[in-house]
Amino acid sequence: MPSKKQPCIDCDNLCSANHQRCRKCYNKYRKEKAQKFCIDCGIKISKQSKRCNKCSGKLRRGIRKNYCIDCGKRISPYTSKRCLSCSTKGKLNGHWKGNKVGLNSLHEWIKNRKPKPEFCEECEKKKPYDLANISGKYKRNINDFEWLCRSCHMKKDGRLKKLLKKGTKSRTRKKKGKLFQCMRCKEFKKPSLFNINKHSKDGLEYSCRDCYNQRNKARIKKVEKKKKDLYVKGKSWEEQAKKTGII
Repeated sequence: MPSKKQPCIDCDNLCSANHQRCRKCYNKYRKEKAQKFCIDCGIKISKQSKRCNKCSGKLRRGIRKNYCIDCGKRISPYTSKRCLSCSTKGKLNGHWKGNKVGLNSLHEWIKNRKPKPEFCEECEKKKPYDLANISGKYKRNINDFEWLCRSCHMKKDGRLKKLLKKGTKSRTRKKKGKLFQCMRCKEFKKPSLFNINKHSKDGLEYSCRDCYNQRNKARIKKVEKKKKDLYVKGKSWEEQAKKTGII
């Protein structure tokens, strides 16, 4: 049976009944379909974009410029009023504690916000090293802190008077040949009976191992007694210890 033929849609040449176009017209149609044009001006562009460079530039200039409320940094117009760094600062952060914050984190918060001067605010001679609290209440207020040198800080806190009254004990031990004296039991022993301590002059601990272990055991017994006194059914020891101030 001879195959049925029908005219092409574009050029009226005969083609097979299964196809609408002949081979030449179909190849032209396929190339035109693969090409992409700009939505606004109709110029040929790549397949990925919708507009050419000129039209996309005009569209960007028309969009309003958006800036962060706090720092003034430019952000995209589709985001929130603040940039990413400002949106997680202070009260906006989920971990914000307010006035319940600890001393170390409070000092860090003030260090980031209060600039460090060249000289101490009290004597105006030495370089400042410490952030000192004025009122003694440790509020979250920059004006309640001041930069002081170490000597001025110790004078204001009253630590310098206490040190002068008590005095400082000398940590130099006695020797008898190759034997070292224990600072607790005051007996002369071999260096193998002492633990290692890199910070000491001899490189050994100031107390022997027996005295060192006895001291640690006494500390553990004190903590266990406090645990028994504080124990209440239905509550963990950590919750009760935080209330009393042990932890």
